[in-house]
Amino acid sequence: MNILVVEDSLTQSESLIHFFESEGYKTVLAKNGFAGYELAKKHLPDIILTDILMPIMDGFDMCAKIKADPATRAIPVIVLTTLTEPKDLVSALKAGVDGFHVKPFNGPQLLSLMGRILSGKAPASLPGERTEIFFGAEKISFDSGTQQMFNLLLSTYENAAGQKAVAERLNNELFSANRELESRVRERSQVLQEKQELLNSILEGTTDAIYVKDLQGRYLLFNAAAEAYAGKTAAEVLGQDDSFILPPNEAQAVMKNDKAAYRQTRTYEETVTTAGGKCTVFLVTKGPVRDAGGNVFGLFGVGKDVTGLKSADGIPKKG
Repeated sequence: MNILVVEDSLTQSESLIHFFESEGYKTVLAKNGFAGYELAKKHLPDIILTDILMPIMDGFDMCAKIKADPATRAIPVIVLTTLTEPKDLVSALKAGVDGFHVKPFNGPQLLSLMGRILSGKAPASLPGERTEIFFGAEKISFDSGTQQMFNLLLSTYENAAGQKAVAERLNNELFSANRELESRVRERSQVLQEKQELLNSILEGTTDAIYVKDLQGRYLLFNAAAEAYAGKTAAEVLGQDDSFILPPNEAQAVMKNDKAAYRQTRTYEETVTTAGGKCTVFLVTKGPVRDAGGNVFGLFGVGKDVTGLKSADGIPKKG
C-alpha cells in the first residue's frame, strides 16, 4: 500500500512515516495541501492522510480539489486532526473527506480505519449523490455517497469512543494515583504522629526545663518541668517574655544572655528565682532554632537544675 502523508509538522510527519514504514508500507510526504494535491496526481497513492491546518492550502481545500479531479477522485482521504467541533464534520462533508482520526494518532486504530475505507472504496467514475443540509442558518450542498457518509459517521463515532476510553483510562489512573497518594499521606501522617508522640513523651517526661522563644523573646513552647519551676502553666506563659515569670533584674539578665544564643549554641549557668521564691541554679544550653530555609526564627533552651551540686560558696560538691 502506498500512502501519501500531508503534514507540515516535522514531528507528526516523522512519527507517521516511521510507523507506516515499520508496518511495511511505502510513504510519500507533502508539507502543505498544494504540494499534496500535486503529489496525489503524480503518484496516485492508495490513500491520503492529511492534516487540516497547513500553510498555502489547508487539508479541506486539498481534499476538495482531489475529489473534483476525475484522476484522483477515487483516492480516499483521511483527515488527522485535533478539531472536534460539528462545523469540522460539515467542512469534511463538503470537501469529500472519507474519514476522521484524532491526533495523536493510534496506530492500530488508524490502520483499521484505513483498511475499512479501502475495502469499501467506490469506483472513480461514480460521484456521490447530491445532498443538502442546514447547519445553523447556512444551507450546505455537497456530493456524498452512502459509503462516504457511513465512513465519516463511523470514524466520528470511533473517535468519540476512543476519546471516552482515553478519558476513562486517565480517570482510572488519576483514581489510582489519588489512592496511592492518600496511602502515602496516611503513612507519612502516622510516622509524624509517632515522632510527635515520642517528642512529647521526652518533653513531658524529663525533669529538665525545655522551652522555645521567638526573636522577641516570647515563649513558643514551655514543657511540664518548666511549668513546675515557674509556678505557671504553659497556657499562661506562651506569648509572654521572661518579665512575666522572673523578677525584672533577672529577666533582663536572661534576655541579655539570650542574644548570643540566637547566633550560636552556648552552655552556661543561670541563677533565677523559681516557684516559691527559691533561688535555683540552672546549667542551660541555648541555641538558634531555624526554619526549613535555614533562617533563625527563635532559640531553644534546656535547663538542668544543678542547685544541689553547688556548695554554699558556689564551688561544686565532690561526688
